[in-house]
Amino acid sequence: MPNIGSLARRVTGRARDGLELPRHLVHYDRASLRLVLERSGLRVRSMRTIPLLGVLPRSIDATTAGGGRWRGWGDAVLVRGLLYPMEWNPGVVGQGDGILAVAELARG
Repeated sequence: MPNIGSLARRVTGRARDGLELPRHLVHYDRASLRLVLERSGLRVRSMRTIPLLGVLPRSIDATTAGGGRWRGWGDAVLVRGLLYPMEWNPGVVGQGDGILAVAELARG
């Protein structure tokens, strides 16, 4: 799921492509997602951030367009290829654009 606490979201603000309103009505960071899962009776086995490749170029595109809808150059293969390392690295250090959580029913 999208990570509202990601580095890219903090840099690009409301122009972040991954917010995708109204498809995502609620946005989580790792702490708030853990809280929701635990309050729902689940035990979190693991949680990490992951890169969502393509979000950063489209977010920069939208930011340079004044925060509105992106213009399209963020989908160019060359641009995306150049920015993939910048999207991959934050995911490795806990600042990725997505959150991957594995949870199970809590026992007891």
